[in-house]
Amino acid sequence: MLLRKTRIEFQMGLILAIVIIGFLPIWGVTSWQRTVSEAAAQQKEDSSRISSALNAIQLGFLNARRNEKDFLLRLSLTETDKHAATLTATIDQINGLTGRLSGEDLALAKETETLLQDYSRQFTAIVTDWKELGLTDADGLRLSLRNAVAVFEGIVRSQQDDRLNVLMLDMRLREKMFIADPKEQDATRLTAISTRLLAAVQDSALSDSDKQAITQYVGDYVKAFQRYATVRLALPGKLSGLSQTFARAEPPLATLRDRSTQRMAAADANLAEVTRTAATAVTTVLITVLAVMVAVVVIIALGLTRPLAAMASTMQHLANGNLRIEIPAIGWKNAIGQMAATVAVFKTNAEEVARLNQQAEAARQQAAADRKAMMDRLAEEFEQATGTVMQALITVSTSLDAQVGAVARDSQDVLAKAGASALSANDATTNVEAVAAAAEELSAAIGEISAQVDRSVRLAAETSGVTRDTLSRVESLSQAAGRIGEVVALITAIADQTNLLALNATIEAARAGDAGKGFAVVANEVKTLASQTARATEDITRQVGAVQTATASSVAAINTIAANVHRIDENMAAIAASVEQQGAATQEIARNVHDAAGATRGVSTAVEDVTVLARTTSDATDSLNTAIGDLRQRTGDLQGRINDFLRYIRSA
Repeated sequence: MLLRKTRIEFQMGLILAIVIIGFLPIWGVTSWQRTVSEAAAQQKEDSSRISSALNAIQLGFLNARRNEKDFLLRLSLTETDKHAATLTATIDQINGLTGRLSGEDLALAKETETLLQDYSRQFTAIVTDWKELGLTDADGLRLSLRNAVAVFEGIVRSQQDDRLNVLMLDMRLREKMFIADPKEQDATRLTAISTRLLAAVQDSALSDSDKQAITQYVGDYVKAFQRYATVRLALPGKLSGLSQTFARAEPPLATLRDRSTQRMAAADANLAEVTRTAATAVTTVLITVLAVMVAVVVIIALGLTRPLAAMASTMQHLANGNLRIEIPAIGWKNAIGQMAATVAVFKTNAEEVARLNQQAEAARQQAAADRKAMMDRLAEEFEQATGTVMQALITVSTSLDAQVGAVARDSQDVLAKAGASALSANDATTNVEAVAAAAEELSAAIGEISAQVDRSVRLAAETSGVTRDTLSRVESLSQAAGRIGEVVALITAIADQTNLLALNATIEAARAGDAGKGFAVVANEVKTLASQTARATEDITRQVGAVQTATASSVAAINTIAANVHRIDENMAAIAASVEQQGAATQEIARNVHDAAGATRGVSTAVEDVTVLARTTSDATDSLNTAIGDLRQRTGDLQGRINDFLRYIRSA
């Protein structure tokens, strides 16, 4: 109940605060773990460094001991330099280590350092003794012995005194034996032999100067040997003291190493224990904090997710159209309550939308019915309009066909009459020429002339009648061509009206949308047929124009024929009136006869022109018949397309 009155932002802030507060102990425990772990790790690192230093010191001990043995074995000053460097480095390491030690460890380190310094001084004394003895035969007491013995050996060997040579060789043998294996009895024997050698020299036959020289050099030799023996016999004791000093330095160093090893083990154990304890503490605190955080988050989440799930289910029902569902969380003071109020508004809007959809569906059905009625009405009106137009077009085309047939027949008659007129004109021409030829014999054949003139008058009258008949028929042809022009104008008007109707149908199809696509296709076909009809009427108009032009030319030619025939008639009348005067006016008769011959020739030419024009008119009527037949066929196609269009309109 408390969460219903709490804003979601506050609940989210509460979760964030719990998370932050929960991380504080985790951070504290983690910091403590890091501190103790670093301290334990530092302790372990210090122990490791001390142990490493002690191991290095131990290694320095061993290297110094090895350098010592190498020197005693090889008697090389190089080994003494290595020994000194090793001891110096080892003592420096001990001095560096003392700064990190305390208590008993510091005392042991100091003791080890003191013993190492004693060891260094003792080794230096031994090296000094060996330098005095001579590291080789070319230095030290060994060189002094060799130099001293070389002088008196030469003197003794030059005397070839066996006793002296035996004593000298025995003395040198004891020297070599002592150098190889120092023994005090060998040194004592060498001294006794030297005394016996000096006594033998005094008893020998050597000169006083040789005796004095041998005595001096043997004395120097014995003195050098005694010093050599003293130093050499003392070396074992010094080497024993050196070993003892080294042996005394090993226990404190070993103790330091053992204590360092123990400290390292303790540091490792301490680090492991600290790590384990810190891990346990961190885990415990982390689990506790996470448990509290999860509990609070779960409580708040359930307080949010359950109402949200109920709200989602409610919205799903509303989306599926279930408007009777009850909306939860109405009246809550948080965001879920606001969401519930919003969903309630959605529900109210959905109910209003459902009501509006019902009204819209009813309106759509009414609109569909109205559109169907309107389409039927338009189809009826279109059918009536196009039916009347098509019927008029068929009637006009039939009438036009009949009239064109009549014109064709008239053209044939004109052609036949023109042929007859041509024959008559030829006969008249022949007769006139005969009259002209016989003009000189006019006096003798006046009777024959009168007969020929009468026949010419009749032929002229007959030709005048034929000409008038031809003129009448050509004028009828001109009138028929005019009527054809009127029919063509009517057909053009019908094509324009059909095109306008097709345009209106296209507009209605566009308004109908997808339902009017087929309607639009049919309307386009109707427009195409209307365009073809317009082109056909244009062809007919051109043909009719040609017929009218030919007719006008025929009328002009026939008028010319009529004028010529009238002139012939007048001439024949003049001839008939002047027959009695032929005798007195022969020259005038000849002239008139020649004029008549020219006129008859003009009549023949005009008749031939009429014949050509009649043939042209006949060909034009044939073309006009073909165009009318094509018009009739296209009119039938247009009627079929209009019927298909009307069927589609009625089925839409």
